[in-house]
Amino acid sequence: MSTQAAATSAPSTSSAPSIAPPDALTQGVLDTNAAVPQVDAAVAALLALSVPSSTQVPSLSADVEKARADATLWTTTYRPQVLSTLAGVARFGQTFDTAYAQLQPLSVRLATGDSTAIAPFQQVLTQLQADTQATATATASVHTELVTYETLIDGDIALLNADQSVLIQLQAQDTQAAQAASQAADQVEQQIQQDEEQIALAYLQGHYYVAALEQTIDMLTGKDRELRDQESQLNAEANAASEDAREAGGTSAQVSQYQTFLTALAGSIGTLDNGWNVLDSNFTVLLQSEDITTYGFFTPSLLAAVKADWDNLALQASLLLGI
Repeated sequence: MSTQAAATSAPSTSSAPSIAPPDALTQGVLDTNAAVPQVDAAVAALLALSVPSSTQVPSLSADVEKARADATLWTTTYRPQVLSTLAGVARFGQTFDTAYAQLQPLSVRLATGDSTAIAPFQQVLTQLQADTQATATATASVHTELVTYETLIDGDIALLNADQSVLIQLQAQDTQAAQAASQAADQVEQQIQQDEEQIALAYLQGHYYVAALEQTIDMLTGKDRELRDQESQLNAEANAASEDAREAGGTSAQVSQYQTFLTALAGSIGTLDNGWNVLDSNFTVLLQSEDITTYGFFTPSLLAAVKADWDNLALQASLLLGI
């Protein structure tokens, strides 16, 4: 029977503070277990991308390398910290098991009205609260570190988006220039065609002194060739800018996905931290009570239900720890 179910069967204690895992703590463990593999996959996908080199935006390579380097910090620095928060839950579960061995016989005495069991019972709760506060502090520190790390990733996204914007602008400029060169070349070709038709007509009419026209055609042909070369070069530059922009956009999108998962993970750790704070508050209320027995749920059966809840949560927290 879960702690919640037990509380339902005893209405007089339903609003009492509990030393069972708070809902936020349980949700934080579940969310963290789900988020860590997502971040792992996002980092792997980011590191698998090639590093583009752009002659038009030389900073692109350095910006991509920075994003990759910052992503590796997940593996070397932040992932171990995140797992340490799960280890804190698992460790507290073990601590509660040890405390339970002391609390269980005391709860039997409390159930029989033995008031001398109150003080030692409270002493055990005091130690559990101290462990709760220490774990909460460590979890809050990890949450702060993750939020700072998010800011670093935000900066990487901003740099890559700026590179992409410049490349898209260059692509548009090159494409426009190539189109202008193409139109100019078309006009030259049209003039050449008109001159060739004029020469042909002159020959048909018996006029053989058309050297000036032929010279003009030669000049226009050279100009046409020059414009076509210019068009080809501009198209090549536009294509290169387009490819660089695509790679910059792809990298930015991958970093953005990584950042999205990282934000979710930071939220999970924040939920964990909130859960520890709720538990700490519950301990405070209990220890400030004049008569701890008024809460009634420190009966042997309900205390066993609380232990079962902690054992289950500790098991969940251990899934990514390999223990």
